Amino acid sequence: MTLAEAVQAERPSVDYFTGLYQRIGRDAEGKLMEGLVRLDPLGKGLALTECPLPDLDPPLELAFDDSFEVENFLTGRQGPFGLSCQYFNDSQNYPILNCWSDGGALFTLWPLGSGSGCVAE
Repeated sequence: MTLAEAVQAERPSVDYFTGLYQRIGRDAEGKLMEGLVRLDPLGKGLALTECPLPDLDPPLELAFDDSFEVENFLTGRQGPFGLSCQYFNDSQNYPILNCWSDGGALFTLWPLGSGSGCVAE
């Protein structure tokens, strides 16, 4: 088994992240940033979509990233906007994501439930 295969074997499946999240943090100017986002499986990665679900904008695609010293990173880019998130488990084995954008926004994604669309179960 190669090192890359061993790292992938330790990662959670994309289904682990599926669901609705509360986004809380600060934008690049330091203003409060809050709202809901959805994470859904998309190939080997995840689609991050703003709530309410937009009609035309494609979701931001996040993929597991091996370029850091630790393996618990997801990164994505949509045009000039880049996003990186480090993921952890909380005490009940739910994912918590700490994220930062190329533009300077810093926020945390807290899971609200699986549900469908922008409504938690």
